[in-house]
Amino acid sequence: MCKQQAYKFSMSIAEQKSERIAARVTPDQKALLIAAANMRGRSLTEFIIETAQQEARDIMNEERLIRLSVENQQRLVEALLNPPKPNAVLISAARAYDEKGVISR
Repeated sequence: MCKQQAYKFSMSIAEQKSERIAARVTPDQKALLIAAANMRGRSLTEFIIETAQQEARDIMNEERLIRLSVENQQRLVEALLNPPKPNAVLISAARAYDEKGVISR
């Protein structure tokens, strides 16, 4: 990447960062956050933003999994209670399976 492209890239990132978030914390909370940020080699702002973003992603992914899980449970129950009629391919496969003597009656 040439200097001009790098400059344009960094400027576009800087332009995107136009929103502010403010929070009041206790001195102990601030000290804890600074210590953790230092352990990660990050500034306090970088640490807070990265940590909050990751937590937000984790929460959203967990929510999607739970929602999908409930939706899939509902689909499974519906399929078990009201199974679709077998199509020609399934009927043919069942006959072929039965002809091999696998099904015992």
